[in-house]
Amino acid sequence: MPVVEIRKDPEALTMTVVAQFASPVARVWAAYADPRQLERFWGPPGWPATFVRHDFVVGGRSEYYMTGPNGDQSRGFFEFLAIDEPHAFEVLDGFLGADGAPAQGMPTMRMRFAFEPHDGGTRMVTVTTFPSLEALEQLLGMGIEEGMRAAMGQIDSVLAAASRPVPSAVLQGIEPGGVDDAYLLDTLRTYRNYKALGDAALSQVSDADLHTLVDPDANSIAIIVRHLAGNLRSRFTDFLTTDGEKPDRDRDTEFEMPDAPSREDILREWDASWSTALGSIEALEPGDLVRTIQIRREPFLVVEALNRLATHAAYHVGQIVFLAKHFAGRNWTSLSIPKNQSRQHAHGSFKQGIVPPGRL
Repeated sequence: MPVVEIRKDPEALTMTVVAQFASPVARVWAAYADPRQLERFWGPPGWPATFVRHDFVVGGRSEYYMTGPNGDQSRGFFEFLAIDEPHAFEVLDGFLGADGAPAQGMPTMRMRFAFEPHDGGTRMVTVTTFPSLEALEQLLGMGIEEGMRAAMGQIDSVLAAASRPVPSAVLQGIEPGGVDDAYLLDTLRTYRNYKALGDAALSQVSDADLHTLVDPDANSIAIIVRHLAGNLRSRFTDFLTTDGEKPDRDRDTEFEMPDAPSREDILREWDASWSTALGSIEALEPGDLVRTIQIRREPFLVVEALNRLATHAAYHVGQIVFLAKHFAGRNWTSLSIPKNQSRQHAHGSFKQGIVPPGRL
C-alpha cells in the first residue's frame, strides 16, 4: 500500500498522510495535474470520481463528484492557492451541494501536497489543516482517514498504467510502429476528453431542461444522449469482430422519448456506452489499425472507423454543450479557458499524463 504513515494532531488541527511510490516525481505530479488520471484514484473504491472542471493554475478551480454504488453522489471542489511544479501545490478543499453551492454544515479544509524524490521514486506528504477541532472530529467521523488511505491505494495502478509506454516516435523521432502507438494514445485521449466535456455540460443542466425542446423539430439533450449512447454501444461492442450496426439497435427509436426518463437513467445509459467505447479503444494494438471492420456492411480500416466515430461523437457532444450553455444562461461555468483569462493559461496542459513533462 502506498500510504506508510498517518498522523493526526488535534492541537495543530492537522492530519498528515505520507505515501511512497516507485514512480518519479514528474510522473506522480502528472497524475494530479491530469483530471482523467486524477479521477481514477481521487474517490475511494466504489466511489469513482468524475472531474467536470480542473483548472490547475493559481486561482483556478476544480469541481468533481463521486458516485456511490447506489447512485448517490458526493460533490466537492478545490481552489488552487499555490503551485510550485513539480514540488508542491496547495488548495482549499470543500464540499458542494447538489445545486453547486457550498454544502451547508460542511467544513472547508486547506490541503498541501508535497512531492520529493525518495529511494528512486517519490515520497508524497499531504497535510490537511482543518478550521476547528470540531471540523477535524466531524471529518474523522465521516471516514476521511480510511477514505484517503483507500483512495491513495489506487494510485500505483494509475501510475503503472502508462496504459501504453510513451512511444519513442513521440519523444525522439519516428521509428517503426511509433506513429501508430502515438495515434492510439491520442485517440484514447480524444474520446476521454469528449466524455469529460459531456459530463461537465450535463452537470450544469436542470432535470427539466434535459427534456426541453428549443423548437418542435429539435432534439432534447436527453434524446441526443440516447442517440449517441446507442451509436457508441453498437459501434464499439465487439469492435473488431462484428458489424458496427448491431441487429438489436433500433436507431429511429433513439429519437423518440415519450417517457421522459430520469437524470439517473439518462446518465446510466451515457456512462455505460462510453465505458464500452473506451474499453474497446484501450484494448487496441498498433497492428489493429490496418485491420478491416464493417459498419452497415461497409468495410473500413480501423483507423478510418475511429476517425469517423470520433467526428460523430464530437458533433453530438458539441450539441449537448451548446444546449446546456443556453439553458444555464448566466449560471454557466465555462468548459474552456474563460474569457479574459488567456494569459493565466499560457502554459498548455492538454497532453499532461500522456507525454511526460519536459520531454518535448
